[in-house]
This record gives sequence, structure tokens and C-alpha cells, in this order.
Amino acid sequence: MTLPAVPTVTIRFGPGATFGPILSLGSPTQGKLGEAVLGTAASEYVNITNVQRIAIRRGRDRVLDTYSAGTATIQFLDMTGLWNPTNTSSYGTKIKPFNQIQIQATYSSTNYQLFTGYVSSWDYDWQPGTGVSQVTIQAIDAFRLFGLANITTVTGATTGEAPGTRLGKILDQVNWPSTYRDIDTGNVTLQADPGTERTVLDAAQALEAAELGAFFVGGNGKATFLSRSEIANISSQPLASIAQFRDTTGSYARYQTIDVSYDDNDLANVVSVSRQGGTTQTVSNTASVLEYYQRSLSRTGLLLQTDAQALNQANMILNYRDEIKQVVQSISTDLSHDSVTAATCLDLELNDPVYVVRTPISGPAIALRVSVQNISHDITPATWRTTIGTAVPLATAFVLGSTEFGILGTSTL
Repeated sequence: MTLPAVPTVTIRFGPGATFGPILSLGSPTQGKLGEAVLGTAASEYVNITNVQRIAIRRGRDRVLDTYSAGTATIQFLDMTGLWNPTNTSSYGTKIKPFNQIQIQATYSSTNYQLFTGYVSSWDYDWQPGTGVSQVTIQAIDAFRLFGLANITTVTGATTGEAPGTRLGKILDQVNWPSTYRDIDTGNVTLQADPGTERTVLDAAQALEAAELGAFFVGGNGKATFLSRSEIANISSQPLASIAQFRDTTGSYARYQTIDVSYDDNDLANVVSVSRQGGTTQTVSNTASVLEYYQRSLSRTGLLLQTDAQALNQANMILNYRDEIKQVVQSISTDLSHDSVTAATCLDLELNDPVYVVRTPISGPAIALRVSVQNISHDITPATWRTTIGTAVPLATAFVLGSTEFGILGTSTL
């Protein structure tokens, strides 16, 4: 079996959080603003060879969950002692936890960044008498850094500001590079910052909860914050412009296995939302309670500025969860199957919309528009398996003239 693309694992020795060629004034290749990054002469990039396995995991399980830190495991053979930490004539003095690492692949002249993060551990397994060692690197994305840094007062935070604005100020507190951010403004307004001691990650996820947005680290290493409206807009893209996975003939990505479920795990028909210092806002669906019995969900202590915003969030969640939905939990693919499957899977990012079609032996086809919640890659020299976890999006934007998203009472203005 031939891999569609050969993954490249690059270690960066040097300080700072950015990943890319160091800006060199006058250089035709590394002197381009927007392509090279600011750094020091101490930065050094080394590609790892003899890679035996790569495993990448990024995302979350459910729409209302917070995102987990993205992780990667890389196993490779050291044939010459180059990666021996005691070998001072090679990389020995430079090998440390928190070395930056990036996994990418080039396919059809396009470069795809699959994971960017930091080494949490180096593990060496020397084989006696062979002169060869197996090295295992465990890596984690910037959530680890955000979870280790504590803050109290957020400089410049004000009552009534948007979540994206405050998130930028939180990241400023720990000098997170502005070039490594992709932050939407947001749709709600916030209370004053509580000023309590907490981690940067906790502070950021509190904003995510208030917004009903998404905060995660992209495959490119950028701290990414999507507003509620941006998620809805992304979910409402025209069918022709989004990734499609089908089991029928045509120019679509193909899947090997699919997990379609129809259960009550996401059901909630009595939803309560409260902000700090506010009055609890509770909404319910009587018909759903009569059919499924009472299923309660509560979100408390949000940094929303008004009770009206808490009520709006409660209604959005109720509208999403008051009925049982058929969902595609996951699809698994083999990237060596064909070029469309390879390009489609490599290009996916968290929250991207996908359209999945399952054709049963009898009865109508199952066709669902869902959004990506998690992405996993398992790669060996001979195989590349990708698993994509999905969920029905929380909301979709209202699109005038659209037969799919122009229905009052269904899509969100």
C-alpha cells in the first residue's frame, strides 16, 4: 500500500512559541514577511527520519464539551545515536521537554499542518547488541502551556467587552504571540473579569462557555476562538463547497466504517442557565417532557453581562437538545483509497462542516450534515487511517433564498 503523502515530523530547537523559518533580512527564501517568523539564531529545525508510527488526537466528543488538549505520539528509530541525549556531538544538549514539534504533510503541492505542539517526554528503548534505539516522543499542544500558567487580574479588561477582545488580553498576560492567534470577536458581552487566580486555560474556557463558541488549538498551532455566529456560518456553507463522505460512486471522499447512532445521550428538555450574580433562567419543552420524561441540563456561573443573554443561551441549547437526533458519531477512512479522500481528510479542521451519506441495503439513504468535533490520524510506513468524530451543529445561520437554511424557526438569524 502506498501512502498518499509522506508525513514530515520537525523538531524546533530554540526559544519562543512560533514555528516556521526564521526571518532573515535579504534572504530570497526566508526574508518574506508573512512567511518567515521573528526568532533568534538559536532556533534550529531538524526533520526526524526513520519514523515508524505517528498518532495524532485533537478535539472534543460533544458540542457542549470543552476541547481537550491535542496530543501526538511519534515513534522512530535512531540508527546512529544522533538523538542520544548524552551525545554532546549531536543534539544531546538540545533535546529537552518543551522542544517544539510539528507534523505536516504535502499532498498535490499543498502543505497541510496536522499538529503543532510541545514535547512532553522523550523515551528511549535501547536494543542490546543492535546499536539501534527506538525513540518515543509524547507531545501536547499549547493547551498544556495555557494550563500551566496562572493569572489573576486581566490588564485592561472592562465590563461589556466581547469574549474575543478579552481573550486577546488574557493571552497578552502570558506573551502569547499575536501571529499565533485566530480569534473572533464574539456575540455576547461580558461582566467584569473576576480577578481570581486561575489558569489561562480556565479563563479562556470560561469565555468559550459564555459565548457558546469554540476555543481550541489548530493543527497550525494557533490559539483559535470561534464565535457562536461564526460556527453557525461555517455550518451553513453551500453543500457544494463542503467535504462530502459517501459510499456511492462519484467524486466524493470515501469511508471504510461509519458509526451512526440514535440515542438519548444528548437529550435535554429542561435547561437552566445562570450568570454570576444573576437570576437563573430556565426554559423547557412540555411536549418533550411528556414523551421522554424530564431531562435537565444546567450551566452556572457564566460571565454573561445580562440575564437576557443567559435566557438566549438556554433557549439555544433547548432548541438543540429537546429532541432525539440521528447522528454520525464517527467515520473512519483509509487515505490511500483515492486522491479525493486523501485531500479531503488532510484539509479538515475542527468545526468544519461535512456531509455524510450512508446507503443501507434497503430503505432510504441516511444523509446528514454534521460538523467535525475530533480528528485522529494513525500513520505507519504502510498505512494512514483517519477517524473523524462528528456531531449535529448547535445552530445554523439563516440564509435568504436557501432551501436548506432559509426556513424560519429552523435556522438562526
